[in-house]
Amino acid sequence: MTHPSRNRGFTLVELSIVIVLIAIIITLAVPSLLRSRMASHELSACGSLRALVGTQASWRQLDSDSNGKQDYWTVDVAGFYGIQDKSGSPLRSIEITLAKADASRVVSYYAKPAIPQARAGYRFRALLGDAAGSYRVNAIPTQTAVTIIAPGTLACHEFSYAFMAMPDTYNATGIRKFIMNESGVIYGVDGGDNSFIATWPGSDPTAVTLNGRFWAAVQ
Repeated sequence: MTHPSRNRGFTLVELSIVIVLIAIIITLAVPSLLRSRMASHELSACGSLRALVGTQASWRQLDSDSNGKQDYWTVDVAGFYGIQDKSGSPLRSIEITLAKADASRVVSYYAKPAIPQARAGYRFRALLGDAAGSYRVNAIPTQTAVTIIAPGTLACHEFSYAFMAMPDTYNATGIRKFIMNESGVIYGVDGGDNSFIATWPGSDPTAVTLNGRFWAAVQ
């Protein structure tokens, strides 16, 4: 005895219900996954900024640019990778992925990439100064060739520096922008876009807004 009902396929209504359920699940899951990925990128960006604090301490203590002064490197991020030490070898005191994510390299330390490559969804740059003035106290050499520039000729500052991390694509790779200076404190804000700022926002960033939103210290 056969049972035709056991061999029948899905009806159009049943298929439609399944498709709708799958669509609902995807609709609920994708934003959560995106938020989780952006949170991971923001955590990584803060980690990169904290690593630069240690790099600056070594630079200052060891006189890495051989200029005879205990000062901070303030020109860019990539210099921590490509600047020569006293023996003429590249310092390489940061990971090359962080150097390649520098959005404001003053000098080309390596042939590629011509365009910055985001590190975990973020790009980085050195800020130019604060309300007290510029962080760069010496002349920066003008150079377009792909090369490693010699030690002892670079722009630094004895007391201050600042770096910034910015999402490569706002609301996709990250939301908040982050800044950090010689205090070692990181501040973040949802600035509503993926544009850099040029200077440090006041003696107390938490009292300053960017596009109507206050900076906040990041724990």
